[in-house]
Amino acid sequence: MISGLHTSISIHVSWFFRNNQASEKRPNFKLFFEKVGNYPSRIENLYFLYSILLRAFNRASHVIQNYDYETGDLKSDIATNEIINRLIQLRNPECQNPFREDELFNDVTKDSVKQQFMTYVQNISRIMNCEECQICKVNGKLQIYGI
Repeated sequence: MISGLHTSISIHVSWFFRNNQASEKRPNFKLFFEKVGNYPSRIENLYFLYSILLRAFNRASHVIQNYDYETGDLKSDIATNEIINRLIQLRNPECQNPFREDELFNDVTKDSVKQQFMTYVQNISRIMNCEECQICKVNGKLQIYGI
């Protein structure tokens, strides 16, 4: 999962690459291939990460859809609810179970794996504080807290 997260961050950084000379953001394909595209195992790890996220989203979709997103700004509230509803509608019934949880996490290892994962997330968050590149830091923190 950590490699998948690192891959996702690298993809975001290379896609929204800031050209300091022109003050514009544009894809940097050279950076993408240096960090991700030339490494099939990184793409596989990204797939695994997104499978985990997809499963979590599917399991929590009822809560996500019924959550009160009220901000006090009616226009923002309506827009947020529309986005959430569109996101829920994108779910594909064929993707409800992208992997078998009972094979990945059995009763004996479930609590141990959960604790290890929480420790990893906390450690990565601390490491991201030391990252010099602000774009990498922001993308990393957003994705870590999203997980």
